[in-house]
Amino acid sequence: HAPVPAVSWRLVYAQPESSLLAPLVEARRLAWQVIAGAALAALIVGWLLYRLIVRPLRALTDAQTRLQRGDLVARADVAGSDEFAALAVSFNRMAESLQQTEGMFRSVFEAAPYAVTLNRIADGTYIDVNPAFEQSTGLSRADVIGRTPADTGGTFDPEAMRAQSAQLLASGQLDNAEIRTVDRDGQTRWTLYSSRLVELD
Repeated sequence: HAPVPAVSWRLVYAQPESSLLAPLVEARRLAWQVIAGAALAALIVGWLLYRLIVRPLRALTDAQTRLQRGDLVARADVAGSDEFAALAVSFNRMAESLQQTEGMFRSVFEAAPYAVTLNRIADGTYIDVNPAFEQSTGLSRADVIGRTPADTGGTFDPEAMRAQSAQLLASGQLDNAEIRTVDRDGQTRWTLYSSRLVELD
């Protein structure tokens, strides 16, 4: 509104509120549409990321975890033809190779005519023994796994064991070493053995 001095009138211009605020209402409507569209797009992208990246990675991780725990038949699902499918195929080939290698090792280990043991270098704990060891010592596999030779009743010359362990650590192998032991019955035995340093896991 504005005054008209000549006649002492006031000129008034009026406009309905709905038409005055129409651009603001339209802008608000468009903003909500943009927000809804962005939210929908984010949901779609998130679903695609999960389906195309997260789920295949999780499946590969689960298969790898099972394999690491000793499940040699663990395999990753192969779906599609993308990079993750190629990675799953590669993983499965590695797992099959590992299973074959483990099978060959187990066959040789168990068929060896001489006593063979796997011992942890830090403390001598038995990790595995073959049937020839069980026959020659009279101790079952269940009796010795997780225990040390001292735990199973045998005693060794400590000086000789320290020297031979140091040589094994230095060179990675020990051939035709002699060691004097006293078994559970109190009998003294001389053992000729060879060792190799191997890495497990």
